[in-house]
Amino acid sequence: MSENHLQKPKVGVITFTDGRDSFLDIPRERRLRDLHQELVALLSENGCDVIDPMRSLRAPDSDWFGVRRYDEAAACAKQLKAEGAECMVLCSHFWTPPMVVIDTVREANLPTMVYTVDDPTLPGTVSISAVGASLLESGVNQYAVQHERQRGNPERMLPWIRGSSAVARMRKSAVMLWGGTYSLHMEHLQDDIPALKRLMIRDILNEGEYALIRRAEKILANEPGRVQHFLDWLLANGTTILYDDLSASPRNFQVQMAYYLAARDRLQELSGENIVGVSIRCQPTLSVEYGIVGCTLPAFLPFGFDDLGPKPIISTVCEGDIKGLMTSVLLQQIRPDVGPIFGDLKYVGEDFFAISNCGAASVWWAGKSNDPAKSLPNVTIQANVGGFTGAAVGFMGQAGPVTTARLGRVKGQYVMHLGVGESVEVSGAVREKVMGFFGQMWPNVMVSLGTDPDLLFRIAASNHPVATDGDVSAEVTYACRQLGIPIVRLDSNDSMREHLDRLAGMN
Repeated sequence: MSENHLQKPKVGVITFTDGRDSFLDIPRERRLRDLHQELVALLSENGCDVIDPMRSLRAPDSDWFGVRRYDEAAACAKQLKAEGAECMVLCSHFWTPPMVVIDTVREANLPTMVYTVDDPTLPGTVSISAVGASLLESGVNQYAVQHERQRGNPERMLPWIRGSSAVARMRKSAVMLWGGTYSLHMEHLQDDIPALKRLMIRDILNEGEYALIRRAEKILANEPGRVQHFLDWLLANGTTILYDDLSASPRNFQVQMAYYLAARDRLQELSGENIVGVSIRCQPTLSVEYGIVGCTLPAFLPFGFDDLGPKPIISTVCEGDIKGLMTSVLLQQIRPDVGPIFGDLKYVGEDFFAISNCGAASVWWAGKSNDPAKSLPNVTIQANVGGFTGAAVGFMGQAGPVTTARLGRVKGQYVMHLGVGESVEVSGAVREKVMGFFGQMWPNVMVSLGTDPDLLFRIAASNHPVATDGDVSAEVTYACRQLGIPIVRLDSNDSMREHLDRLAGMN
């Protein structure tokens, strides 16, 4: 499975100094060392894996600390690349020769932030403005032109680091489309796969759902104890299972559990591909031709625990939705401990919109936890609806801050829809109205953005929204800057209106 599901973001930190021999100032160099070490400590304490080439650049008793020449810059860049840095922070608190920073950006070729402390007694602002202008003038690579600048408040660089890391990891990862794409003739589920592989993902694999069916049948025939072990785990952790004599019969649910075990086996067989997300098309191969839906995959693959213990979280979507899968993977790389919620835009109302998938979604949302003892007691497995044979894995999402996102395309050009809001709990008559008969057994997460629901309805990039826990909008924004993808804010009526105006002006 994925090799990077809980790795820390890897960020390099380099500090520069004045390159002129005649300007050696030992107190200044000591101050630079102190500031550098303070930043390294802060980033480490906030979940970053810091790569610090300054530790090996000079002898401990050297009068100089900061990088000041090309050979030093090249040595630092080489170490960052060797240790797998995903981005770098270049610090200049005194005067720095801009060309040395350009050399570093050229050699390392990594997402770059130039940083100085907010101290009017130091010339950091003048240095950073000269360095930044020189990076733009040189344009030696993408990161010279798209560099970020920050003055003080180093904790504010954490979202940029997480966003940069997410992009870097996606570009080293793969996704799997079981059953392909274009389900139910939905044009927007397709994509330009070579373009996506240039832009944001290493590979997009594709194999038929028979790869799962065959393995599931072998498990049922030869290893039924594995299915029973999974069922025992569900029951031991408080899952409610409501069987019937037709759709959600014990035998049908055994097939569904075997699907999950087959997917887990197949991902292990493909571990060298570093798969971080999957789609299960389901319709029509599983739901119609084979006759039993695959709802256990979107329920339990994006959950951090199963009957064998802790496991990687694999972002999972349905119906071959490629852009939905890219969105889910991006959010999960930013929040590695949360399997994003994926589903249909079931309802748009004045107070919230509903994300409700046609049978299952990450059960993390049932208790906002990867601890099965906290989430599974809120899960009910029962007969699905709409002519589907098999069980749905349902729950009601809990309250708390969320970020909703969705990658879309307009005439081939990507756009990211992004908003921060609240997952709200609904009950009583409102709950009955929203859930009704249509999907009352499905997972439901209700999201309030505080904006005009008519605008949201008019610009929706898909019938499949995606969301993760907390406010990660800054991380997504930084990631999209690197990817060159513009953003429409769903939590801003003005942003949505501007997008509608742009659409009206296209021909």
